[in-house]
Amino acid sequence: MPAHIHLHAWLPHLAVVALAGFFFVSMAWVSITFFVVEDNGAVMGKRAISMLAGGGSAYVLWRLLTSVRTDEHWLWIAFGLYAYAIGLFYWAWHANRSRPLDFAFSGREPQHFNQSGPYRWIRHPFYSAYCVAWVASWLAIREVGVTLLALLLISTYAIAARREERAFCASGFAEAYQRYRSKTGMFLPRLR
Repeated sequence: MPAHIHLHAWLPHLAVVALAGFFFVSMAWVSITFFVVEDNGAVMGKRAISMLAGGGSAYVLWRLLTSVRTDEHWLWIAFGLYAYAIGLFYWAWHANRSRPLDFAFSGREPQHFNQSGPYRWIRHPFYSAYCVAWVASWLAIREVGVTLLALLLISTYAIAARREERAFCASGFAEAYQRYRSKTGMFLPRLR
């Protein structure tokens, strides 16, 4: 078989491995360098999420590297979802780069809330990007371990987002946040 046909067969697999690796490394980098950890809730949240997401990321990359997928269409869909997650993730980071956010499960009162960049349409673009990446991981691998991991992490992000929403609604931003919340979706843009 000619070499170009062999490479073509591996292209979607390699592309997914590259994007998944880039996303997970980016997620770890921003977790370490960007988010504020100033209370016990955030410290414990960071430990739990870092263990789950970090270990899960390593597992997903290992499974992507060691599994051979023949269903190319699922890999291309996963590739598109990883690309979307990366774009949304960096857009959210860029929108907040001058005012870092508290890490998940922080007990501090919200310091500010952002309505620029992706926040114009989605209240929790970081969590949304993480969820999309875990769905992409599931589509690329489609095995029970990754399914359970994706469900656990997506549930964790949903719980963290709900908790943050309650904190905003009990803060000095309550009235403005309620108006903002009525116009934007939690993880996906609100269709009107």
